[in-house]
Amino acid sequence: MVLELTLDGRLLKRRTFSACHLVRDRLLDSIQYHTDLMTSFHAPRFLVWKGYRSDADTTPSGIHLDVDIWEADTGPFDKGPPGIVLGVWAAGPDSLYMNTVHVAIFGETDTTELAEGLRVVTKPLRSSSK
Repeated sequence: MVLELTLDGRLLKRRTFSACHLVRDRLLDSIQYHTDLMTSFHAPRFLVWKGYRSDADTTPSGIHLDVDIWEADTGPFDKGPPGIVLGVWAAGPDSLYMNTVHVAIFGETDTTELAEGLRVVTKPLRSSSK
């Protein structure tokens, strides 16, 4: 699978990891290592954060932000398709702006918007050879 963090469609960070539905205990360390994505960036514009607190937060242009994405749980989800739950948080120098989850269903493209234009995307890894 491919895990991406994008801002306004521009790629900030990308990571690929193998996704298989096996016994969690055997793969826990490997899955957590390969799905962990930490990155920092300076926001090129203000960002509006909704859904974490009762009121929206707006961060200024140029703020230094840290984003951490990690494997939090695996499916199946109520007998639905297998997948993985990723924990996601985003913080600035003085505040946590988002703490949420992203559900990635194996074989599908899934998107979670953290702030307006800031997205976590998971999708199948497409082979370049046919």
